[in-house]
Amino acid sequence: MKKLLLSLVAVAGLVYSANAQTEKGKVILGGNVGFNSTKVEGAAKSDFNFSVVPSVGYFVSNNFAIGTGVG
Repeated sequence: MKKLLLSLVAVAGLVYSANAQTEKGKVILGGNVGFNSTKVEGAAKSDFNFSVVPSVGYFVSNNFAIGTGVG
């Protein structure tokens, strides 16, 4: 029970402290990292896939951004 309560308090603290600045003229940076492993029965080797996709965007108006990602 203590772990559940502590987890809920931690999540609530993170949500409360997250402030999005989405005003016109601001820049947003982000990205994704992924890892996938597949093993087919009877195959000699596993298939591994790792990806990194950085992204950047620019707010052209309040709450509306245009951006791109490279993968």
